[in-house]
Amino acid sequence: MKKINIKRKYLLLLIGLAVCLLLGGILSYGKFFRSNTEDIPTKAIEMFFTSDVLTPTSENNQPEHIVVDWQNGVTNNLSFELHNYPDSQRFTNRPILYELSADQPGVSFRSSNGHDFELPASTANTNQQSQKIDVQLETDFWQTNEKEKTVTISARATKPYVETLSAKFLIKRQATGYQVKVEDEADSPYITVTITADTAQSLSLTWDDSLVVPDQTNACFVDKIENNALTLKEIPAGGAVTFYLFKFDESNNYSDVADIFKIN
Repeated sequence: MKKINIKRKYLLLLIGLAVCLLLGGILSYGKFFRSNTEDIPTKAIEMFFTSDVLTPTSENNQPEHIVVDWQNGVTNNLSFELHNYPDSQRFTNRPILYELSADQPGVSFRSSNGHDFELPASTANTNQQSQKIDVQLETDFWQTNEKEKTVTISARATKPYVETLSAKFLIKRQATGYQVKVEDEADSPYITVTITADTAQSLSLTWDDSLVVPDQTNACFVDKIENNALTLKEIPAGGAVTFYLFKFDESNNYSDVADIFKIN
């Protein structure tokens, strides 16, 4: 009887061990299966946010691109493209939302879709998506008489994943031969304008007569105004001319040259 009981105990022990191993195997497989199935959506969706100019953020402190002869109001001085693909075969099958920024004030952006910063989804490599971004430097980007400036421009994908691309640009302003300084503030009755010539200049000045009127007691205006235009003849190299424009609405601030008058 004893021998039979011992054998039975061993048999039960072996059966119990086998059951434990089986349950452990099932649990391990379940975890493996769940882990892999959870990863399936991520693995099945490839996402790409690339550019022809911007690159993943680096530690490089030197300008990577130089733009010369920058002209205010001309957007094609600086532009770049954003893509939802890295090559001719791969693409992103979800729309990518992104943001644009610069580390200097006075920088604005316009995409080929206006101000809609979204790369549409692609369904095949035959309809890969790109957007051209034009960069505009506003008047307040430049300090008085500033001739060049460095700016870092960044594009940051925010959905469905996060990726940042950037590039540093050295912008060199187009030489005009003269510098303009405009001084104004809200509640001031007039604007002070000073034009300094780097080289001898003859300039034509026009203004918006619904907003301002020139101080015609100034010698440079006397008997020289015709059809809201004034020709400043032969400002010598290194010379300067200062004049005043009276405002109809003193509460306005016309520090931005483009808002009030033009020089040709």
